[in-house]
This record gives sequence, structure tokens and C-alpha cells, in this order.
Amino acid sequence: MASPKMLSPWLISLSELRDDEPVIVLLPHAGAGASSYFRFAQQITTARPLIVQLPGRENRMNAPLMTDLRACAGTILAELNRCLAGHREVLLFGHSLGALMAYEVARRYCEAAQASFTLRHVFLSGRGAPHAQGRLSAIHDLPDAQFWEEVRSLGGMPDALLSSPELKQLVAPILRADLQMNHDYAFAGEAPLPLPFTVLYGKQDHCAPQADVARWQDLTTAGYASHGFDGDHFFLFSRQSDVIQVLGATHALAV
Repeated sequence: MASPKMLSPWLISLSELRDDEPVIVLLPHAGAGASSYFRFAQQITTARPLIVQLPGRENRMNAPLMTDLRACAGTILAELNRCLAGHREVLLFGHSLGALMAYEVARRYCEAAQASFTLRHVFLSGRGAPHAQGRLSAIHDLPDAQFWEEVRSLGGMPDALLSSPELKQLVAPILRADLQMNHDYAFAGEAPLPLPFTVLYGKQDHCAPQADVARWQDLTTAGYASHGFDGDHFFLFSRQSDVIQVLGATHALAV
């Protein structure tokens, strides 16, 4: 794997970006840093991956955590405008909290008077549409024992973390802030976007039921496709090859 390159504190590239090649921007799930996508990104061959690094984790451990998703999305869009000027083929991919963030970045892109790059497609993974799911439960406010039980029930957290009091103490503030961001986001009935959506979901994911995932089609006027995978909330990693195959096939059809 090529050494990660910081294009800005918010954006990490694993390879040289060229404005004549497509770029896929990866937005991570709650509690995750950019490194959670490194192995996934290595397998993407149809676009150059660019990974969002939120503040308060990994190499940005000293940056203040954010709990306002709309403000976070606004900053991400500003960074993309600065770093992707001239790129004509940009795709967004977000999983769980990252899906909601990808949608909000796309919405702000569509509302902006102008942008330095061209957004072509939005991939939304492991998250029901915001007007279908509404606000999620306030996991972030639970006492420690209940908080970690809820986190465990989501799946996807390594046993090494869940069994280590030291690691849990380190990760808890990050995870609580991200879950608060997810909880506090309120859909305001915004108009559908003129961008095509592809949604991905786990067939055994109780966090994002298929009926809620299907409601993303209400929020686009430019085409919608849906793909289900065997797996729970983190099917993204257990079915990594299948997911990446969908990304590549969808992008090829869109070109």
C-alpha cells in the first residue's frame, strides 16, 4: 500500500490524484478513523480513493470532536472544493453515519452557487433514509455499562476493544460524539437531489431495515438502485469484495 498522503487535515489519499481520473470520497462510520477504510480502499480499482478523517481521532487526536453533522458536512465540502478543483468525476461513499454525512455533503453541493469539482454519484451504505428512520436512540447519553452493551449489539467492534477497559476509555469520547452527531441530525424536508443514488444494506442489519433504506429513493430525482448483502450492520467489511464489485459496476455504467 502506498503511504497515506494528507491533502488536508480532513482528507487522506492513498495514491496520486489526477483530475482526469475519477475520485471516490469515503466517509467512515461512527467511531472510526480513516484507517478503517485503508484495506477497503486498496481494493478499489475504478476510482482513486480519498478518505475523510474527522477530528478527534488517529492523527487528529488533539483536534476538538464535532457533534454537529451539518457543520461537519459543510467543512468537508469546503475541503473537497479546495483539494479537488478541476476534477470532473467525483463519487461519494458513506457507511452508517458516513452515509448520512455523504447525503448532507451532496445536498450542500447541490445548493451551492458553484463548486470546483463535479459530483456524479452518491453511494449510501448501512443507513436508512433520514425521513424514514427519524432520530436514532440517544445511545451517546447512556451510562458506560449500558452504552457499551448497545455498541456491542451493533456488531463490528473488535473483541480486543470491547474486552479492554483502557481501549474503551480511549474510544468512548469519539464514539459518543459521533453517535450524538447521528442522533441530533434532523431532516428538514429538503427537496430531492438531482444526483443518482445507489444504496447498500445488510439483510440482517437491524439498525437499517430494508424498508427504511428503500426510502432513499424519495430523496433523488436522478436514478436509484439498491443492493442487499448477507450480513449485519458491518456487511461492508464481511462482504467487502462484493461491495466493491457493485461500486465498480455502478461507476462503469454511469460513465
